[in-house]
Parts: sequence; structure tokens; C-alpha cells
Amino acid sequence: MKIVNEIIYFIFPLLFAGLVHHLLVIRYNLLSFLSKPIDCNQHFKGKPLLGKSKTWRGILVVPTLSGIGSLIISQIIITPITLQPFWVGFLLGTGYAVAELPNSFIKRQFNIQPGEKAQKFRIYFSVLDQIDSVIGAIIMMLLIYPASTILCISVLIIGSLTHFAVDIYLHNHGYKKFRKLS
Repeated sequence: MKIVNEIIYFIFPLLFAGLVHHLLVIRYNLLSFLSKPIDCNQHFKGKPLLGKSKTWRGILVVPTLSGIGSLIISQIIITPITLQPFWVGFLLGTGYAVAELPNSFIKRQFNIQPGEKAQKFRIYFSVLDQIDSVIGAIIMMLLIYPASTILCISVLIIGSLTHFAVDIYLHNHGYKKFRKLS
């Protein structure tokens, strides 16, 4: 039962943040003043560094919402972490958001635009899109909690599958769109 509680404790804040971010913040363009590209429209070898979809809003709002999600789940699941629950979630969300950036950089260098499906290396990018952010959250988790190998693997698998399921939901309900290739 301890492992189940740990998995929920570390995945819930990220799930909460992702859903609130897409279903409310992006949908209703809340905090639009933060919706500016992190890369400030800079280019590398003539291509965008990260693209317009990686914004300050995401990099700041996702960790904050994860902190709120951690506060919520800490009312149900108690862990021996001495760090305040908000900061646990904030760190998980920071790892989650920042870990997406290298993948975005690589995709821009392959001329894959935000929301566009890769034609080359399709399986690689499909898998990476689901696990990069979860790996970032796991790295942060390891900095604040003596996580077992089983917990790390469980969070990786369940977190990635949850990320995939949420992405499907968001795409199917119009909250996220794939760009059509011409």
C-alpha cells in the first residue's frame, strides 16, 4: 500500500497541474501577459530555439499548479518528506516543465513545428513526448525523497501512460491540436 500512496503522491500534482493548465489557463488565455516564448524568438542555425508554444506562462504556472496539487494530495496522503508540500509540488512541476525544453529544441532543429507530428523518427519523438517531462519530475523527486527503484520505474510507467491518456483526451476534445502537414 505504501508504494501506491507514493505513486499517487508524486503523480497527482502533475496531473492536476496539466489538466488545470490546459482546461483553464490555456483555454481561457489566463495570465496572457506570461504567454511569451521563453526563447524570445531567438534562432539557432536559422531555426527557432524552442518555438512559440514554450512560454513563460507554462514554465511558471505548471510548477505553481503542481504546488497546489501537492497541497491537496498532502491532505490525503502523508509522507515523511520534511519539505513543505507546496514546494514538493513546485519542484516536481519545475522538473516536469523544464525537461520538455530539450525535446522542443531537438524537434525545432528537425523542422518539426509545435503540435506537429514527426515524420522522421516518429516512434522516437512519440515516446520522448510522453516520458521527457516525467523523467524531469523523477529527477526532482529523487532530490527530495529517498525513492526506491520500484517507485521510480512505477512513476515513469504510470506517469507516462497517464500523460499519454491525458494528451489523447485533450486532442479529442479540442484542447490541444495537431497541425496537419501539407
